[in-house]
Amino acid sequence: MENKRTEGHIDRLSEVTGIATKRIAMIQRTWAEQKSIKDLMTSNKIHVFRLTQVFRQASESAIITTAHQINRGQIPQ
Repeated sequence: MENKRTEGHIDRLSEVTGIATKRIAMIQRTWAEQKSIKDLMTSNKIHVFRLTQVFRQASESAIITTAHQINRGQIPQ
């Protein structure tokens, strides 16, 4: 499940236009806090499922298109 293209590149958030320093710090903090969950999910010690169908969300909403970009290994635009 590990995304090799974006893993370890959290520091590149400053390259994204429109993200304030405070927001970058919050994202970095949250990324670090959830690292243990990512490690558990990639450890093959538990079953992990990927949702493939969208429920209760417009198919072209920003959250959906961003999720699809991430799943394809792309950095969201």
